[in-house]
Amino acid sequence: MVKVIVLALLLLLVMALLALGIGRMLPRGLGELAFAAAAPAENLAIYRLDVGRGLLVQLSPADAFDIQPAWSPDGERLVFVSNRDGNRELYVMNADGSRPTRLTFDLAEDTAPAWSPDGSTIAFVTERYGLSEIMRINPDGSGLQRLTENDALDISPTWSPDSQRIAFVSDRAQRGDASIYVMDADGGNVALLEATPGRDWSPAWSPDGRYLLFTSDFGNMAILLADLETRQTRPLFTNNYGGVDTPVWSPDGATIAYIVQAADTGAPHLYRLDVQCALNRGECPPSQQRLAVDLSFVISPRWRP
Repeated sequence: MVKVIVLALLLLLVMALLALGIGRMLPRGLGELAFAAAAPAENLAIYRLDVGRGLLVQLSPADAFDIQPAWSPDGERLVFVSNRDGNRELYVMNADGSRPTRLTFDLAEDTAPAWSPDGSTIAFVTERYGLSEIMRINPDGSGLQRLTENDALDISPTWSPDSQRIAFVSDRAQRGDASIYVMDADGGNVALLEATPGRDWSPAWSPDGRYLLFTSDFGNMAILLADLETRQTRPLFTNNYGGVDTPVWSPDGATIAYIVQAADTGAPHLYRLDVQCALNRGECPPSQQRLAVDLSFVISPRWRP
C-alpha cells in the first residue's frame, strides 16, 4: 500500500512538472490590455486585462483620477496620467502597479503620453503654453523638449514603429476640423497625412509601419484605415448607432481593440476586431467581439508589447 501511494505521488509530481513545462511553452494567447476604467460610484483607475482568460487586475487605486495608460516597449512599465497631486501630470509605474513615480511637474496639465518603441522618450500633450502642444520627455524626467509651437490644437501623439516619426491630430489647417499630421521625432517636417471632410482623431500606427488607423465622424462614426504605401483610405469598421474611438493595434498586427458607445446608455465598452478578417472585405465571418469587463466605464485601451 505504501509503495502504491509513493508511486501515485511520484506520478502526480511528474504530471505537475510536465504541465508546468507545457504551460511555459504555450503562446501568450490573445495578449493583455491596459486601460482606464471605473467601477460603479468610483473614480477612474488603471486596469490590466488578460484578453484570452478574461482576468482583470486593478493597478491603481480609485482614490484619484487615473487615465491614459501607455506601455513601455518591454512591457514592464506603464506611463499614465493622474491628478493625485492636484492637476493632471504624467506618472510611471511598474506593470504590476507598484512604485508609481511622478514624471512631470507643472501647474498646467500634461496628458496623452505615448512611449516611443525604442524606449528612449515619451511624447505627451501639455497645456503649459496656453494651448495644447506636443512635448517629449525621457523616462527618467530629463530631456524635456517642445515639439510643436503654434496657435492650433495639437493632440494625440503616436509613434511610428521605428521611433522616427510621430502622428498626431491638429486643427491648424481649419479650426474645429481636426486632421491627421505626421512629423519627425524632433518636431520637424510636419506634413498633413490625411484629411476627411469630417473630424479625424486617435491615430494608431500598425506594427509594420504600413497602415495608420484613425477615427472619423465623416458620415457615420467610423474607424478608417490609411494605407501609407498606396495612399488609399477606407473604412475598417463603421458604427451606425454611436461613437467609436481609440483604436489600437495588437503587437502582432492581427487585432485591434477599440471603444464603442452603447446605443442605449452611451456608455463606452471595450471591443476587439480581427483586422485580417476585416481586410478581407466580408469574405470571412464577422469577428467583432465585446470583451467582458465588469466595469461601468472603459476608455483608452493599450496593448501590452
